[in-house]
Amino acid sequence: MAWTPRGQWCCYVCTLSVLATLLWDVNGIRTGLVVNRTSESVLAEDNYEKRNHAASAGELALGPPKKKTKAKVGARCEPVLDNEADLSACREICSTVASLAPQPIFPLHFFGGLKIQKRSKVKTPQDMLEKIGACQRQGDIDCLQVKELSMDEDKQWIRLGHIDGSELGHFAYPLHAHAYFSCYTRTKLPLFKAWLVHPALQESEEREKREGNFKNPSREDPLYEMYHSKVKDEFLTSGDVSGVWSEYFGLDQGHWAPDAAFRQDKAIVKTTYYYINVSPQTACLNRGNWEGLEKQVREKSVSLQEPLQVYAGPLRQLPDTFVRTKTQRDMWRHLLDFGGVASEVLMETFSETKDPHWVEATWLNDDDSVGHCILRAKKANPVRDERFPDFVKLPTCSIPKLTTRAMLHKISLFLMTEAGAYKARRGVRVPMGYWKVVNLPNNKYCCWLMDQTDEVAPVSGEACLATIKASSWGTQADEIKLFHPSVTSAGDEYCNAMFTPNPKRSVNCEFKEIGIGWRGAYILREGQ
Repeated sequence: MAWTPRGQWCCYVCTLSVLATLLWDVNGIRTGLVVNRTSESVLAEDNYEKRNHAASAGELALGPPKKKTKAKVGARCEPVLDNEADLSACREICSTVASLAPQPIFPLHFFGGLKIQKRSKVKTPQDMLEKIGACQRQGDIDCLQVKELSMDEDKQWIRLGHIDGSELGHFAYPLHAHAYFSCYTRTKLPLFKAWLVHPALQESEEREKREGNFKNPSREDPLYEMYHSKVKDEFLTSGDVSGVWSEYFGLDQGHWAPDAAFRQDKAIVKTTYYYINVSPQTACLNRGNWEGLEKQVREKSVSLQEPLQVYAGPLRQLPDTFVRTKTQRDMWRHLLDFGGVASEVLMETFSETKDPHWVEATWLNDDDSVGHCILRAKKANPVRDERFPDFVKLPTCSIPKLTTRAMLHKISLFLMTEAGAYKARRGVRVPMGYWKVVNLPNNKYCCWLMDQTDEVAPVSGEACLATIKASSWGTQADEIKLFHPSVTSAGDEYCNAMFTPNPKRSVNCEFKEIGIGWRGAYILREGQ
């Protein structure tokens, strides 16, 4: 029962000039997450012992604060460590990127956080659209645009239409916490994240301890009003994550903006432990090269005595550099097999302390048809099927098929759950890979690409930026001028000296061995 809205999409024309100076301005002055300062001379003249630390305000003041002025159209994204700063330029860039970046096919129950009572009343595609606040016609506004929706027994997915990147599109949410600016979306991932690593915050002896537990902002926090209040029952909660991501799927609550870069200030550290700053990241990557790069960026900031701008985001598609060899594809096969067993176990044996979770995969075929499947056991499971009768006829993923070189470029992964006593269904997109760019003095940058198996791609400089544009925004090289034309790579020698990936993977990357206790019992049962 595939459903397509009436009418054809009109051509969408978007002004791209706001992206040209997202990271750097034409004179090479560092931008973004600027710690209040009057000029570069302040950094040269004041020593760090004399600088004024305004911890209670969540702000490090280096000289007199700038006057808050309204951002000009086309201005660069320049968030500061101040929740009241005017960030209209950042919001404008976020809106533009959201309008241009292609989105994956989503599982039918990804949006809305629909509880079982509401789901029982969904009989038609139109019912579903109304429940999740989606649009069906060209020209509709103030809703999520859906191009196609399928509710067949063996096909259950949603394909979005053109995304309105403004607040009327109900998809992108520009969020500013003390520590970072996030172009956050309903995928539970940002399109891009930006933060500052400042040497004064690394050198202080008054370092705060790790906050420890992730959570959502309180209802009084402006962040809650910006995002959480608008997607009730859809955002991540501790029940979705705790005791499940790590124990069953090998996924850490990976920081986008790391807490370690801000531990001089408790108020700033706290904001890094919100779920809006989390990515489902394998322990293999999070405790490997991802953490290694974070550490080296902090050390480089201290050695240069300069604040360094960091940008990061998920790769929408996995570039070919990560899947060329059989060894690379085998790593992905073991990782997906691990996720499939965890899905089966949690769909069958969930309890009062652990909600059911499962992984779904989607993709677009070459003929523009939609592919969709669930990672789970191939054999029929009466207990599982009784608990999830609407999933009985959904295709079970063939992991050998998903992990071919061609398919690893196409697939998107989603970790789904049925949460709490009300059985609210929702999910989070699991990135296949990540990108990170560090802005250096003298208008230089270093760029890295990583995947969930902890591999760092041998791609740098302009080729790295081009891959980000193609694999994150879905555009060709010049279509989005994310970086100013005068920006140049710091060069392989400099960037490799700053961070050399560790080629030896840790025990966390042995996906065949993780969870051997609960997984072993399952494998023994399946072998009978």
